[in-house]
Amino acid sequence: MGEPVDHGRELRLTAVALAITSGLAGVVLVLMASALWGDIGGGHFERSVAAAISDAAVLALVYGGLAYHWARWGCHSRQATAQSGEREDSDSDGLFHPDADAGLLTVLIPSYCEGLEVVRQTALSAALQDFPDRRVVILVDDPPVPEDPAQEAALQAVRMLPRLIEELLAGPAQAMAAEERAFLARTDGGVLTSEALRTEAARIRRLYREAGRWFDERAAEEPTDDHTARLFTELTFRARGRSCRDRAAQLIE
Repeated sequence: MGEPVDHGRELRLTAVALAITSGLAGVVLVLMASALWGDIGGGHFERSVAAAISDAAVLALVYGGLAYHWARWGCHSRQATAQSGEREDSDSDGLFHPDADAGLLTVLIPSYCEGLEVVRQTALSAALQDFPDRRVVILVDDPPVPEDPAQEAALQAVRMLPRLIEELLAGPAQAMAAEERAFLARTDGGVLTSEALRTEAARIRRLYREAGRWFDERAAEEPTDDHTARLFTELTFRARGRSCRDRAAQLIE
């Protein structure tokens, strides 16, 4: 692992490179156009054709340089945003989106003879995203009637994944939905007193802690035999567990 990248510095260097490249490109373009126009005006048609081909090659190289710098700018800009923890249209920890009118998001996961663990991690990551109304669809493109028994078993295992993930998430989802219904029944649109607000805050703290424990328990069950599995566990479960505990701690007693 090397030193962390200073994305701000890289962005400044890229901006300078873009400005220099753009300025030189403008100068070169003017000079080439002037020379080409002079050849055409002087009746040197063969020379003008050769010059046009040469100019096109130079412009292609200039375009490549500009495209590289723009791609570099976008890369460091995104990485700087991710490094700072900023997320657009999200709350402080990125767990919940209050906007209920965001519409339906469908996540398509294509799979062709893919490893079971890869599909499982992808589907779980998609199912636990923050978007309020989403549907996750696994598109299995394996041969429908495999001749190899091992491929048949793998196909059946992938087909079972949606049900297993639904069963895994059903418990906490039903518990949270029940708490929401109970809260609406208790408040019934009325204004809560200070004592009632403290009681509700205590309930919410408990729910966040329970959610954090659930994420921690799932993390403890995940394999850690390679860096991909460790990264998946960290981002999908441990980070969310920490966010839930942080939310609970932020609530005033």
